[in-house]
Amino acid sequence: MELIPVIDILDNRIVHAHMGLRKSYRPLVSRLSSTSDPIDVVRGLLSFYPFRTFYIADINSILKKGNNNAIIKKIIQTFEGKKFWLDNGACYVNQAVSWIRDFNQSIVVGSESQKNLKFLSSLKKIFFNNVILSLDFDSKNKFMGPKKILKTHSIWPEKIILMTLSRVGSDKGPDLEKIQDLMKISDKKKVYAAGGIRSLRDLNILRDLNVSGSLLATALHNGNFTSRAIKDFSSK
Repeated sequence: MELIPVIDILDNRIVHAHMGLRKSYRPLVSRLSSTSDPIDVVRGLLSFYPFRTFYIADINSILKKGNNNAIIKKIIQTFEGKKFWLDNGACYVNQAVSWIRDFNQSIVVGSESQKNLKFLSSLKKIFFNNVILSLDFDSKNKFMGPKKILKTHSIWPEKIILMTLSRVGSDKGPDLEKIQDLMKISDKKKVYAAGGIRSLRDLNILRDLNVSGSLLATALHNGNFTSRAIKDFSSK
């Protein structure tokens, strides 16, 4: 199972995400970095473990309050050879095409940002291998976005994230019920769990459910995992 660190960027700084309450996000305090500068934080994460893939959420862009394109470009250039998944709240094809073509990276289509099914359907046809769908649930556990996305499995790409915002940064553990439900209907697609993962026990449970990957943030920065434990888990 692949472990993917999450980087939430707001006003060119890494912030600590908590239950999807974006207006209250504060600069990250981490044992892995002395600052919340994105370059420093990514370096700290890579000194902890050689992660292959990073998830970047451009909070400004998602909130429609500017963007962090310059620092994201710098991250990609500085850490050449790593893979990046970008969630920038895209809901128009031209927003996604430039990212994919310019950087040869993947775009995350967040259900919360969608108005209908057209964007996801069109993007999947153009860049099938570079599209990841995030099924987003808010702090009250309600699905965010057009409900047709949940039912129209034919437009789902090969990689699906279950993003439970009520669990993010909460130390409540992953939403196993939703993950199990998604696994039943995912038709052998790769499912990634996001939100609430606290420990190796959580990771082992997810692996037993045949989850393909887990998105991690708080547990990496607050010391829940040791470098050795992550290495041992990843080698199994």
